[in-house]
Amino acid sequence: MTILVFLVFTVYFILCQYVIEKKVLPEKIIAMNMFYLIVLAILMIALSIVIGLIFHIEWFLVPAVTLFCASVLGAKFRKSFI
Repeated sequence: MTILVFLVFTVYFILCQYVIEKKVLPEKIIAMNMFYLIVLAILMIALSIVIGLIFHIEWFLVPAVTLFCASVLGAKFRKSFI
């Protein structure tokens, strides 16, 4: 089971990177100020914790949202320094 979860999250991470690199995200998120983007990421992760606990899917939802938010923040940092 843990190998399957690892493989699913690996594929999900690759898909997140693909979405970010191909600029599929809305331009509003890309152009957002970094402070607001960090606050939005924290709120999204907190909301995923609440929703995950309500529906008993926190083992998948919280890491998935965290991976996506970290990918978006990483891309934003990468664009600002390159």
